[in-house]
Amino acid sequence: MKMIEILRKLEEIEKKLEQGDLDLEEAIKLFEEAVKMYKEGMEKMKDSKRKLEDLMKDLEGS
Repeated sequence: MKMIEILRKLEEIEKKLEQGDLDLEEAIKLFEEAVKMYKEGMEKMKDSKRKLEDLMKDLEGS
């Protein structure tokens, strides 16, 4: 999943949770999904940071 899709999904989940009309089981399920999306997004950001750092090292070494 692309980062923009992850962010959109997290926003969607946030809106649903903020409405407050979910039962406890639904809210927990959505929260679990949000945690999963967050972890995936953080991993993508770490990967991107590593790639950028590698590119910068290549530029400095040239």
